[in-house]
Amino acid sequence: MIQELSRILRCLADESKPLKMATLYILSDMDREHLPELEAIWDGLSVKRKRAVLRALVELTEATVEVDFTTLFRFCLDDEDAEVRLLAIEGLWEDEDTWLVGPLVRLLRNDPQPAVRAAAAASLGRFVLLGELGEISASIGALAEQALLEAYFTPEEVLEVRRRALESVAYSGEAGVTDLIEEAYYEGDERMRVSALFAMGRSADRRWRSILIHELRSPSPAMRYEAAVACGELELREAVRELSRLIDDGDTEVRDAAIEALGKIGGAEALRILE
Repeated sequence: MIQELSRILRCLADESKPLKMATLYILSDMDREHLPELEAIWDGLSVKRKRAVLRALVELTEATVEVDFTTLFRFCLDDEDAEVRLLAIEGLWEDEDTWLVGPLVRLLRNDPQPAVRAAAAASLGRFVLLGELGEISASIGALAEQALLEAYFTPEEVLEVRRRALESVAYSGEAGVTDLIEEAYYEGDERMRVSALFAMGRSADRRWRSILIHELRSPSPAMRYEAAVACGELELREAVRELSRLIDDGDTEVRDAAIEALGKIGGAEALRILE
């Protein structure tokens, strides 16, 4: 195994040869003891090669549960290239180890690239949820939540980062989060209003049902889509009639969201419509 890993690392260094997906499987389940060897080779790779490797590994991670590139993805969180850092965050989307909270908070607070900060904010959401469910320590969940609130309330922060921060902190049961979602919904920028609808679905709070049902008739496809998704997440039986109308929506994504929402809501009427 060690010799095979060394061979793969040498192949990565030879940029005259194309990457082969089959050989990249060897990088799965890499032990931390191999990191010095990886680092020695990784630092000599071109940015183009690094990106290609990370994209391939993310694709493999999404395609099969039989691989685990966690060690390599974590290593790449500190890479000099923003796209590599972004891909590393994406590759760790299933990693629920609380160790990850620290690096994600650091990236959210300090990374110079907005896309990386936004990805870190989105990734922290699962740790807020795990904290709410009591599956990780309350202090770790609170650390993630505090970093997200800081990002949301930073006036000079770009909208994309603030949107992802709102969507992630929506898992929190803190009373003030409800006010943030409501304020975002009534904000003038539609992109933030879209995120507010997304946050409503994550909040597990049925108080939003009248807003969500109303937005199912929004002239904006993005608003209709998020409203449909949120209705499904909250299992709003009251939304079944409006969702049934969206099955014939002109936007394919809206139609798909309505059908999925009806499946989540269930019940005799939803089943009849789906059939």
